[in-house]
Amino acid sequence: MSQAAIAQRMQRSWRFPTPLVTDYGGFLTAAWAGVLVVTFAGSLVSATFFGLIPASAWELITPPARVYMAVISAFVVYSFLPLYVSHGQTRRGFAIEGLIALVVHAALATVLITLGFVIEAGWYRVMGWTRGVPDGHLFTSYGNLPLIVAEYGLAFLVWSAAGAFAGAAFYRSSRGGWLALPPALVMVGITGSALGESLGPITRFYRDLTGAEAGSLPFATVVSVACILVAGAATWLLIRDVPIRKR
Repeated sequence: MSQAAIAQRMQRSWRFPTPLVTDYGGFLTAAWAGVLVVTFAGSLVSATFFGLIPASAWELITPPARVYMAVISAFVVYSFLPLYVSHGQTRRGFAIEGLIALVVHAALATVLITLGFVIEAGWYRVMGWTRGVPDGHLFTSYGNLPLIVAEYGLAFLVWSAAGAFAGAAFYRSSRGGWLALPPALVMVGITGSALGESLGPITRFYRDLTGAEAGSLPFATVVSVACILVAGAATWLLIRDVPIRKR
């Protein structure tokens, strides 16, 4: 993003973050297209040379996709907070624009993940393969698109919020920022457990606390919103008065 584009924001507190949305949305879309081709090519190689057909090749990229959302969110806060503020933007204005950008980014990622499953259905049909849904999901069929959208939408929003929190913590203190990682991991772990994933001790703790054995969309929504609010509030507390370091 050019400095001129940021400087235009000096006349008002905030506006729709078009540069952030278009730049990172374009990168995400290009990355999605590349990963889609590589994933399907990999499944063909696996089936041809090793006789191994994954239950869903596209399913394999969903964990890295969650991590990507957190990393991008952390990067946006860590890198663009000082850039915006040094060009006359308020911390509050940046927080609003950053929130909008990350929500739009999470929504786009949800659409692309869902579209990947739809395209994969055609790919498997052409190849004569069958798909199966592993445990740990709200949905039991890849044809249940509303639940796929709901699950990944909630997951991406929580991972984005946790990443923003970590990015803010590291900007405030490069040494103390590491202290933000455990609570961030707890938030994404609790959310994953609420969505039906099995994540070891944190899932056992979640199930002992709630008595839930399987994912429930209403309960997962409540848990996800709570985690997003906690991460958002913590992020704001970290950046609202943070000194801007010169680079």
